[in-house]
Amino acid sequence: MKKHTLSALLSGVAFLAPPSFALAQTAAPAKLDEIVVTAQKRSENVQQVPVSMTVVRTDQLTTAGVHNFQDLSNVAPSLTVTGGGTGQNSSVLMRGIGAQSFSYLTEPDVAIIIDEVPVASQAQAFSNLSDVAQIEILRGPQTTLFGKSASAGLVNITTQNPSNVLTGRIAASGTDDGEETFDATVSGPISDTLSYRLTGSLDDFRGNQKNIATGHWLNGENVYNLRGKLHWTPTSKLTVDLGASYSNAWGSLGIPFAPVYVPPGATLFGVSAATAFAGLNVNRGNSSEKNDLDSTMNYAIGQGSLKITYDAGPVTLISITGNSDYDTNSLNDFDGTAANVVGLATSGALTGSQYQYFSENTRQVSQELRAVSGPGSFRYVAGLWYAKKTDYYNTIRGPFYASNRAYANYVANDSSKQYAAYGQSEWDFAPKFTLVTGVRYGVETVSFGLTNRAKGYVMSGSHTQGSPTGKVSLEYRPVPNINLFASYTRGYKGETYDLSSSLTPAVAALGPVKAENSNNYEIGAKTQFFDRRLTLNLTAFSADYYNFQAQTILPTFGAGFILANVGQVQTRGVELDGSWRATRALTFTFGSAYLNAIIKNFPDGQCYYTQTVAQGCVTTALGSFTNLAGKTLP
Repeated sequence: MKKHTLSALLSGVAFLAPPSFALAQTAAPAKLDEIVVTAQKRSENVQQVPVSMTVVRTDQLTTAGVHNFQDLSNVAPSLTVTGGGTGQNSSVLMRGIGAQSFSYLTEPDVAIIIDEVPVASQAQAFSNLSDVAQIEILRGPQTTLFGKSASAGLVNITTQNPSNVLTGRIAASGTDDGEETFDATVSGPISDTLSYRLTGSLDDFRGNQKNIATGHWLNGENVYNLRGKLHWTPTSKLTVDLGASYSNAWGSLGIPFAPVYVPPGATLFGVSAATAFAGLNVNRGNSSEKNDLDSTMNYAIGQGSLKITYDAGPVTLISITGNSDYDTNSLNDFDGTAANVVGLATSGALTGSQYQYFSENTRQVSQELRAVSGPGSFRYVAGLWYAKKTDYYNTIRGPFYASNRAYANYVANDSSKQYAAYGQSEWDFAPKFTLVTGVRYGVETVSFGLTNRAKGYVMSGSHTQGSPTGKVSLEYRPVPNINLFASYTRGYKGETYDLSSSLTPAVAALGPVKAENSNNYEIGAKTQFFDRRLTLNLTAFSADYYNFQAQTILPTFGAGFILANVGQVQTRGVELDGSWRATRALTFTFGSAYLNAIIKNFPDGQCYYTQTVAQGCVTTALGSFTNLAGKTLP
């Protein structure tokens, strides 16, 4: 039986400063504000863009209680966000589609862009959303304009720009469970042509879970963020925007076991649960754990951008140079207890602990050159794109309970180079009709090296592939405030290698995991009624992803996780977004989504424990397999 998911939200009720009594008696309720987006790499009214999207601005973020990236699920029902200490245990899914993999080289399906620069690691987005002006959440493949990491969608974050008058803001808060926050902003002019903006924030949380073995709080975090911007207009035609940001965090995050119920005779990795959890008050109110050492996670994020814009008359020329760095390391008590349940690992002061250590260093530089036409019946945007990304990883994990994965001790590195050219046009070929066409062609080279220090493996590989993608949509506007559209987009995510502890010479010899392609069809209506006081946007979609890249267990390669192409998956559904300006002082924002994401074809799936032949588990000389067609995606 297929499973379906229905999600809905009321993202907030925003109370604005009330007008005077006299004005309230004579003035009609105000219209909803016009929302300008850059979803097609040019500034446009969101109601004129044939893309299913949610736009959240500063006041809505505050009203809906959105403080960090994970909270965006509260305002965008099609978006599922799970945060973790590293890119490998963080995931962003759009319409049920997203990368969930231990492989370091795997690209995300949902791209994240901050001030027009893509992040080097998806985990970079999981920081404080301080001083944000607007967030655009685009659903469905956005590969044509934004590249291969946007095969399921895009989150486009824009921070506040410098102001021409001196402004400032200071805010602080605290809670009775040990969380304190502080942020401050100052902005203003330096001269007639130069202005600045500086923002800093601090979030300190002691944690909500106690490690009784050490007496320390866990699941806490201390994060500070700094951001600066300069806006320079030396001439009326030339503007220069320089931005830089830095974030640093320390957290007591890990893989804890806080048992609330242990049945009689239960075991953990073959050891009695009573022994593993000795000393814990196991009940449904338990929020404590017992580990040899406190799990920790640290990261540092740096990002910089230089945007040069020149108004050449009929066309605007734009250059965007980006640099993004991400460094992280984490230490976990791997078995999740203070008992020696899976053997000993020794490393200096950690003697006797079952631990896991991980570090990641990621660097990315990018350059985009863009030409944007002015208004008219035929409008276009065209550009060239280059990016180089390099990564270095170091992983140490003590004895493991699966016999074929006895020890993980390896270093790895990878790199990717991308070159692409793209273009998209909008043609008003009739008074009420607009045709949108776009195409992108990219070439990427991915390479890797991995040394497994425990088993003596030394492996490397490299591959180059080209990728054409595109889109076409037709818009019809029967009246000014109604825009009906139908579209087809071709998505793409590039080849990759399974750069994890599961990589063996036999797996590496098979070459890279195949590229993922998708076909997405949408029909939608963007409407406004009652003199622009009510906005209702409705979209129905169906998308098929071929050679979907996913982490799974293939019996042919043993019991360990492996990155593989799992055949075909499909996501279908309906999405609704809206806003209602009920009065001059009261606005409702709402949204809902009905999603059905299933596996269409995966004959080599893993049998579940105790699954029989009658239940679909087939045993061959290579192992036991089951066809997962019709099953719901995670």
